[in-house]
Amino acid sequence: MFVDLLNVVLNSEDRDKILKIIEEIVELDADERGELAELLKVTEMQKIVKTIKLIADRQMVLKLIEECLFNDSFGANEVDHIQKIVESNTWLFGEQYALVAAAEDTFEKALRNHIRILSAKDEEVHIDNPDKNKQVDVFICRQNKHQKGGVHNVIIELKHPKKRIGLEQLNQVKTYLSVILSESRFNGDSFSWEFILVGTKYDSRGGLIVREIKSYEGGKGERGIVQDLENSKIYIRKWSDILSDCEIRHSFINNQLDIQKNRLIEKTKTADDAVKQANASSAAI
Repeated sequence: MFVDLLNVVLNSEDRDKILKIIEEIVELDADERGELAELLKVTEMQKIVKTIKLIADRQMVLKLIEECLFNDSFGANEVDHIQKIVESNTWLFGEQYALVAAAEDTFEKALRNHIRILSAKDEEVHIDNPDKNKQVDVFICRQNKHQKGGVHNVIIELKHPKKRIGLEQLNQVKTYLSVILSESRFNGDSFSWEFILVGTKYDSRGGLIVREIKSYEGGKGERGIVQDLENSKIYIRKWSDILSDCEIRHSFINNQLDIQKNRLIEKTKTADDAVKQANASSAAI
């Protein structure tokens, strides 16, 4: 072990990293070193490192998308930046989702992908609906382990950070819902659907969209809900709420690690850089 350690230290590329690791281990007290030794009896150091990196990378992605949304100097737009980060980080909306469709994918292509994900069958499909060629921003799905055969589907409509959400955007999502309801292969008995319209601000003209939300969520007790059918729901959410939910979901572990989020992105200055960094991270699963 000592010879191997010397070999690594003599490698100039790894020397500083190894010395930093040794320094951190030396600074542990006797109890902490004992805890680490016991932990290594039940798992491998590589897996510990990967898990910590995953948590750190998720914090990085949250910070990157926050900068893209609220920092004008990043120059972010909906299609090239916000959407690209969400496509490869679907955990922002829940765990263990598979990406069905993204930008420029029509509902016919989405249906074909949906069938392939759920049944491993690749077949040509055709939808008889005048809006079948409309393109969703992000379409994800997952099979519910607690409900045998249950499939939960989510269609996310993302809006430019500077574009306010109003009735026009809500009607766009309702059009997507009508396409889904018209196609029997999207409507299995075990299927459920969520449509989420996401932006940074509501259209304040006449307060119509705010009244739409308040009039519905008051009776349902769900934040942001504006429509609830038998197996489908439509929500309007602000990015600030979604990011806050993600922070709360990870808060226990993040508080233990005390990750310095600003240092994770200190070299990132543009939205293009943010997309590359977010999509190359271990969180991008």
